[in-house]
Amino acid sequence: MVNIAAGTVLCEKYEIIRQIGTGGSGSVYEARHRALNKRVAVKILFGAAAQVLARREALAGAIRSRNVVEINDVEVDGTLKVPLIVMEFLEGANLGSVVESRRRLEADETVTVLRGILSGVGRAHERGIVHGDLKPANVFCTETPNDERIVILDFGIASLWDSGTPSLTHTIGGTPLWMDPDALAGNVRTRSSDFWAIGLLAYYMLVGESYWASTSSSADLTSAILRGPRERPSVKALEGHHLSLPAWLDEFFLESVRQDGRSVGSAEELERLLPELPHRVPASAQRIQKEIEIKGVSGSVTPYVFQLAADRVQRLVAVDRDWLAALPSLTKTVLVAAGALPALLGLLAGFYQDVRKLLDRFAGKAAT
Repeated sequence: MVNIAAGTVLCEKYEIIRQIGTGGSGSVYEARHRALNKRVAVKILFGAAAQVLARREALAGAIRSRNVVEINDVEVDGTLKVPLIVMEFLEGANLGSVVESRRRLEADETVTVLRGILSGVGRAHERGIVHGDLKPANVFCTETPNDERIVILDFGIASLWDSGTPSLTHTIGGTPLWMDPDALAGNVRTRSSDFWAIGLLAYYMLVGESYWASTSSSADLTSAILRGPRERPSVKALEGHHLSLPAWLDEFFLESVRQDGRSVGSAEELERLLPELPHRVPASAQRIQKEIEIKGVSGSVTPYVFQLAADRVQRLVAVDRDWLAALPSLTKTVLVAAGALPALLGLLAGFYQDVRKLLDRFAGKAAT
């Protein structure tokens, strides 16, 4: 295992700041791109399979999706002679840490996470890429106020899949708790491998533990996975944890883990089994409302208005970031401005109405 000290400069441009994680195939560091003065995440790969892992991690660079980690560079450091993957730096926590700290997620939160995973996986499948190792540690939940995202990490054992015929027949590693029977038996991973893991992740988020948590040994786990799930998740959760799960979960789970050759054909099909969620008020809008309620007209809420406007603009752009990136910069500017204006005017109009209501309320109190 390679341990990189803070201050070390890799490839003459990435200055190591601190280690932020480590695993069986490598370590991840926070670093600074010296020329751009930009924070990045650098994954240092080691071991006999490092070069293979680097090539497979690089597959994510072809997937243009806000739900897949952005790969900025793939290099080999000339001094240390180790391959490294340079990625966007994300602030937040992986799904495993979130569930561990919260015990379990609410149904609407689970749906939000699943939609993010399915969006990223769907885009990967469109490009013939199977992730092959979806698990809580490889799903990241960002926490920055203006960029709430679900991001899929670590394509180190990804496979290429073209027209139903895998072109990479050997995969490296994997995590049994989240592997489907074919992968566990040593066969090539397919799209169904990803769907299987997503179904298990749905149960995990709502219950707080793996579907296979009751197995007592590795042999029992292997046998259970090869047989496939025998209990509906709603029954398993009710009997084992006295939890009542949302009605949609059984169908979503069972479709995800089907092994009879009739499993769902795409992430889009699987996503259609999820319920629609009511529109969520952005956190910045909630801050405005709270500020008005607490301070009335005497407090300054203008910064929050512009923050909300910025949030709305960013969401408008982020939704179609993939196709927007392909347009000339002038066209992008016009589109952003056109999308921003209605949002800003609507926000200011709503804010004006809130202030008028408060003034009327105060005037009424003064009159009495």
